[in-house]
Amino acid sequence: MKKRLIYLALTALTWMGVLATPLPDSVKVSIITYYPGSEEFSVFGHTDLRLQCSDGSDWIFNYGVFDFDSPGFIYRFVSGEADYMCEAYPTAYLTIGNKGRKMVEQDLNMTQSQSMWLLTFLSHNARPENRNYRYRYFSDNCSTRPLDVIEQALQSELSFADDGKRETFRQIVRHYTANYAWESLGIDLALGTDADRVISRREKMFVPLLLMDDLREEMIEIDGKKEKLVTGERVINPGSDNGLLKSPTPWWCHPLTASLAVMAVMIALSVYDIRRRKVLRIADTVLYTIATIAGLMTWYIVFISTHEATSPNFNTVWLHPFYIVPAVMMWIKRGKNVLFYSHYVIFALLFFALIQWPIVGQSPNAAFFPLIVALMSRSVNYLIINRK
Repeated sequence: MKKRLIYLALTALTWMGVLATPLPDSVKVSIITYYPGSEEFSVFGHTDLRLQCSDGSDWIFNYGVFDFDSPGFIYRFVSGEADYMCEAYPTAYLTIGNKGRKMVEQDLNMTQSQSMWLLTFLSHNARPENRNYRYRYFSDNCSTRPLDVIEQALQSELSFADDGKRETFRQIVRHYTANYAWESLGIDLALGTDADRVISRREKMFVPLLLMDDLREEMIEIDGKKEKLVTGERVINPGSDNGLLKSPTPWWCHPLTASLAVMAVMIALSVYDIRRRKVLRIADTVLYTIATIAGLMTWYIVFISTHEATSPNFNTVWLHPFYIVPAVMMWIKRGKNVLFYSHYVIFALLFFALIQWPIVGQSPNAAFFPLIVALMSRSVNYLIINRK
């Protein structure tokens, strides 16, 4: 990312000079689709706009640039306040850092007036004072932005007729993160019921590869005649159709394996505690402290952040910050009554969480269930030992 920012900075002065020159006589517009990369943020692919001008200039407009090293970027990203930017740079830089990553270029059937409008708009949008925009992973990203700009140039919305596939945001996300099990777990924690509604074909265009596929079928009207939007297509950077995705997460470090291990340990400890009629407090302290931290993070994303599709989210029923109560009260002699009844409440919430998924319409991650059972086992353990 640093290398990319360096050469983007080096081209900034050149681009400022380009903005001050007269517009060329003609412009050829194309859209470039990147297949998935190896990094977590690149598994969905990427989309660029390319403008080739009659004066010999050849520019890429990229709406997917962000500065990971900018102050507070991680906090702002978690809070849903991360800003991405539109950067312009010479096409000669296109394949830098993308060796072996397949790229497909599609020529767009646009009139010269539409192409010139696009050049003017993008030139203005790429200026430092205009280039930032608030990133939204489903509705405003590096794929939807170029689509919006193309439609503005065409002065009409593309049809994106229903393909008959009843898919949700979550299903599509899981498809592209299948090899990244821990990332998929985090996404399933963060996304709520809105991610499980059936979406339109147009809403699927947040994925660059889906946009590329659908553009092939799009028809536009030129001088009263129906013509294809894409007039030509070619591979400009060879690579696999699977992109540069890493190998699937091995079973021994998969979230489901880890959660099953936690469940097995907690159940074994509970059996051990019941037999000796004494709660192993250190085990509960560790478990509930981790659950409290995870609950705080989940509640922050759901109730405080401005991310889309995170609320309502029924993961907040079983993963919440109130595990701090048993984590603390088990060490306070006068807190026994509070501790006893807090386990009743925790068990009731966990039981509801275990059976809620078909009711609320939110698709769970398989790793959730062993964790819920692990937490339940400790509450049952305490209630059995202290029932008198």
